[in-house]
Amino acid sequence: MVHFKNKTVIITGAGGGIGRCHALAFAKEGANVVVNDLGGARDGSNPDEGTAATVVEEIHRAGGTAVADAHSVSEKAGAKAIIQTAIETFGGVDVLVNNAGILHDRTIAKMSEEEWEAVINVHLRGTYLCTQAACQQMIAQGRSGVIVNTSSTSGLFGNFGQGNYGAAKAGIAGFTKVAALEMLKHGIRVNAIAPTAKTRMTDDIAQVPEALKPEHISPLVLYLASDLAAGITGRIFAAQGNYLQEFYYAATRGVKKEGSEVWTLDEIAAQWEAITNRSLTPATHDDLAKLDQLLTLGLPQKFDPAKAGELKSGIYFHVTDGTDYTILIESGNIRALPGRKGVPAAVISGDARTIYNVFTGQEDMPAAYRSGRIKITNIGEVMRMQQIFFS
Repeated sequence: MVHFKNKTVIITGAGGGIGRCHALAFAKEGANVVVNDLGGARDGSNPDEGTAATVVEEIHRAGGTAVADAHSVSEKAGAKAIIQTAIETFGGVDVLVNNAGILHDRTIAKMSEEEWEAVINVHLRGTYLCTQAACQQMIAQGRSGVIVNTSSTSGLFGNFGQGNYGAAKAGIAGFTKVAALEMLKHGIRVNAIAPTAKTRMTDDIAQVPEALKPEHISPLVLYLASDLAAGITGRIFAAQGNYLQEFYYAATRGVKKEGSEVWTLDEIAAQWEAITNRSLTPATHDDLAKLDQLLTLGLPQKFDPAKAGELKSGIYFHVTDGTDYTILIESGNIRALPGRKGVPAAVISGDARTIYNVFTGQEDMPAAYRSGRIKITNIGEVMRMQQIFFS
């Protein structure tokens, strides 16, 4: 099956390495590909417009469709021009893969302002500018779209000598989550990957083995850009060779001090172990009873058929420390059934206390989702159903 027939895909930094593999893979799947790259060395010096053209020729020889673009992602006019290339050549844009990047590795104490700014401008500013221009076009087209950004473990976990690169990549991870929330109403999905592969960028890093090929990364990007990943947004995925995983933020349960007095330093010291305890506290009998009552009695009692209208939906609650339930709404009726029933429109997974607090509005749903305390496959559908009961 060809997944991207009649779709236009823009890939920045597609003249070599991972970006080139993305371009070839999308073209093989039937996409019209805009191959963007300034060319040059890995530090951004000595630009070469022929770099992108070489990849385009490779795609043409394989029977694909592509056009070269050599505009800079770090300049607003350049980002807009990249989108314009897609519009003028193929009539619009459906997918943007922000992949362009350079390196200026240096320890923080020795790094120059130029080395800092150059890396921030290409990675973080470039991702922002291209995403902004692409989203504006996608909204104008009125047919949704997909953005896939490129973060890195250097930003998510840190890496010696990469303060500029790590800051940019951590910023891209945060930017991805905000963009996903803002673009949800427009049907534009925004995710990020944190790839590890042996390329020109990592050629001198001994910890990256030769077996981790750049072509291993592209299937994940294509999946996230395809209709197979409908409902997946605001998330960060890793690819190392054929090993795929998801990165997510998590928070400890923490400790709340009763009363209005602020914490003293000695009190914090005394509670430090509990504050930083990363193990999940098992649900109490009260937690489970409250959630069971909410799902089986509370929601049906609060259900207003007028608010639901013609809505046909279902949410599967996977309670990690309790009983699973499926809430079904159809034809102005609601049913709460134990276990997983049918094919739900969304799945919400987490411990009983967190799900109860989120679904009753005591905790902010996006915050709990971003922190990793709950997982939601379709946050928009869950928030819509929440509004039926608690608006």
